Amino acid sequence: MNAFYNRLSVVILFLMCLLNVNAQIEVPLSQTDSSDVEEPSALLIVDVIDNLRKTQQLLVIAKKRTRPSSEIARIDSLLPNYKGIVQNEKKATFNFIKANPNRQKVDNYLGKWRVYEAKLQDWKSTIINQIQDNAKVIDELNPSLAKWAKVKSDTIILKAPEEFLNNINLTITDLEDTFEQTKGGIISYLKTEAEIDNLITEANEASEALDAFKRSNTFDYLYRRHGFLWNEIDIELESDTITIPELGLKDQLRKLKEVTHVNANHLIEFILMVVLVIFLVRYLKRSFIKYPLGNKERYLIHVEELFLKHDKVIVVFSCLLLFRFFTNDYQRIFIDVTGILLLVSALPIIRPYEDKFLRAIFTYIVILVVIDTLKTYAWFSSFQYRILLLIESIIAIGVLYYYVRPYNRKKKTIKNGDFVKAIVKISPVLFLCLTISIVSNLVGYTNLTDLCLKVCILMGGVSIIFYAALLIAESAAISIINRHYGVIDNYSLIERKSVEKKVLNVLKFLIILLWFMFFLKIIDKLDPLYELMEIQLTESYKVGSIEFTLGAILLFFIVLFSSYILSSLVAFLINDGNGALKVFKLPKGIPTAISVIIRYVIIGFGFIFAISILGVDLSTFNLMAGALGLGIGFGLQTIISNFVSGLILIFERPILPGDSVEVDNLWGTVNKVGVRASVINTYDGAEVIVPNNNLITNDLINWTLSSKIRRMEIKLGTAYGSNPNEVMEILNEAAKAHPAVLKDPPPLPLFQGFGDSSLDFTLWYWVYFENGLSSKSEISIDIYNRLKKAGIEIPFPQRDLHIKSLTKGEKPNSDIGFKSEAGKSGENEI
Repeated sequence: MNAFYNRLSVVILFLMCLLNVNAQIEVPLSQTDSSDVEEPSALLIVDVIDNLRKTQQLLVIAKKRTRPSSEIARIDSLLPNYKGIVQNEKKATFNFIKANPNRQKVDNYLGKWRVYEAKLQDWKSTIINQIQDNAKVIDELNPSLAKWAKVKSDTIILKAPEEFLNNINLTITDLEDTFEQTKGGIISYLKTEAEIDNLITEANEASEALDAFKRSNTFDYLYRRHGFLWNEIDIELESDTITIPELGLKDQLRKLKEVTHVNANHLIEFILMVVLVIFLVRYLKRSFIKYPLGNKERYLIHVEELFLKHDKVIVVFSCLLLFRFFTNDYQRIFIDVTGILLLVSALPIIRPYEDKFLRAIFTYIVILVVIDTLKTYAWFSSFQYRILLLIESIIAIGVLYYYVRPYNRKKKTIKNGDFVKAIVKISPVLFLCLTISIVSNLVGYTNLTDLCLKVCILMGGVSIIFYAALLIAESAAISIINRHYGVIDNYSLIERKSVEKKVLNVLKFLIILLWFMFFLKIIDKLDPLYELMEIQLTESYKVGSIEFTLGAILLFFIVLFSSYILSSLVAFLINDGNGALKVFKLPKGIPTAISVIIRYVIIGFGFIFAISILGVDLSTFNLMAGALGLGIGFGLQTIISNFVSGLILIFERPILPGDSVEVDNLWGTVNKVGVRASVINTYDGAEVIVPNNNLITNDLINWTLSSKIRRMEIKLGTAYGSNPNEVMEILNEAAKAHPAVLKDPPPLPLFQGFGDSSLDFTLWYWVYFENGLSSKSEISIDIYNRLKKAGIEIPFPQRDLHIKSLTKGEKPNSDIGFKSEAGKSGENEI
């Protein structure tokens, strides 16, 4: 550490000397000796020439930054036409409100105005960015103008060459022209921004008028908008004095070019996302081919087949789903067409996994959704519109009755398919909604009719899309989990099933949550819920000197939970040698260290970000940090020692998960190297939590650190008179015959010497660590069989025990003499 500070001091001293030398070599052109006149600033010819070059570069960059982009030019060309469109649409909107349209057409018109507003806001952002760029150029040019004015006066005083003065004059002129053009551009852009603001105001007025009309009692679900159906045969919805705006398909196509524009950036992003989807689907498909699922449990029956048989359909469905996120600036017709295509592409995904008899329900749902969508692009009279609603209700209730009745009447069980089971279970609710839609339509409560048909038909289509998305997400998750465990030799099957079920449950929860949000949107309750939540979550509360909001607290926990989930995902995907970093072929243990770094960075930044969301000033923790440091110094030494030892183990890698180690008379396999403690699974089946400090400070034997090869030893003795050469031959053959024994290095039989009762031999051979005990047992048995077959005896020590007979009244003699086979005698006391 001292050496580091010494080097740092030398570097700083060198930089200071260098700066001092540079300051001293500046030689001015002239200096005045008069003390009464203010001395002009030093001016170097080299500096002037260098500044001329830098100023020219500055002017080139400034002209590029202030040059109107193609987007600005397009805005200037489209803005006059857009004024006429917005003004005409605004007039048409108020006529549209007078025509008393249905809720679906109001939503359509609101969507059109949101397209206008989004486009205008996008234009405004582009103009503001250009104004900011011009303002930055102005800030950069102002000092340059002042500086060059001073340089010009100095050069005149010093009578510099005329060519030199011409270069300075040209630079000043170029600066002034660029400055004036930039300032004029700002004024022009401000005018354009004001015009766009006026259009945004008009668009907001039209949207607010539609929102107010939508929130009026006219659209209350229990508001009777019309009379009895049979009394309105000859009554038209509109009078002759009301001009109904064009809302049909022809009008949508005519205005499509005027109000939409394909953003090149969005198009490139969408193409990149499509390429990513294709790559991901192919990757997941190859995962199932390379690592097929072994266990076919109920919830995994169709997971593998989905990607193996329907990968192209999955690509189409996923791309259409992504396209919905790139259609915010497009007309409603784009959204409706992609929605229908998305629904059609979802059918091949879910039909094979549902009951054969009930598969036709999906086709009828698509047909009803198409009918419900097409009625938006045609204007009907009140009677015609109610007749169309009645036809939809009758078709829906007829289809539902035909396909669900056999199961409800005979209590038949559905062989497979969760979606159709749900339909059968909620069929009474669907029958009730459709019946209400028919009755409410007949008596004039058309708002209630629209609501019931949305719940039964549109939610049916939305449910098909979400169910297909759930199947794809589940299959993708199982593929990733299966690939993760497929490369691991030994893993816990219980742990794998637990991970699979947790992931599937989380996916189901998220899909159901999104489905519920769409349900609220369809029944027009999502925006009121957002407004209510915004009011509650942004309301400020004060406790003492602490001020907070419920939204900040909720976001605090969400950020912490997200950080934890993300760090757990990183730990799962980046496991040592078998995870996402496997393609880089890193040394063993490096992926684990990378995983630890990423995880703690995520958790650390997540905690800091969560604290900042609460509005807590991190500088207030200085005193707490000092107190914490003091507490660590006195009371948490052991914990900090284990923490630092854990970091040393992770980065130095003396032990790794899967290594066989021996520490403190503890034998086992390393299961996990944690930050505070490590887990060792003993060969007895126990899990021992060992503090990391013990692994660092105590003697640690790692049998498999750099190599898993282990030398095994078998000792034995043969009777005197046996042929040592034959015994060594038998030992060598027995070792070579075992399949687990390595050929390099070869087995090595050794004659150790002459024992008391035998000729002593030792056999050395090398095997992989996991085959050590089993190979020793099997080779020992093979040696015994070979020796027995060869007639070679394995001796054992023999002892003769002599006990003297006792006469009556004689005390027992404690000395017992024994004689060994070799003729030696000894005494022992009993």
